Amino acid sequence: MSHPGSVDIIDFVLLTIYPVAALFIIEILSRVISRTAKPVPSWIKLSIQGITMVGFAVAYTVFLPFFVNQDHTAEP
Repeated sequence: MSHPGSVDIIDFVLLTIYPVAALFIIEILSRVISRTAKPVPSWIKLSIQGITMVGFAVAYTVFLPFFVNQDHTAEP
């Protein structure tokens, strides 16, 4: 039984997987671009990953109330 205002387990897992998937996609794109064109400098890739993670943090802070389960009532 979840607490009032908590996130369901499926939502929690998805909110954990999305940032990891973004990191992998950025890494894969970096490697593909490095094979076809000149290599992508490490600092650019890491900066993009950092900005992406800050974006996820802001999005979760702003949009998490939409994912929160408000259907349960608190029991004494």
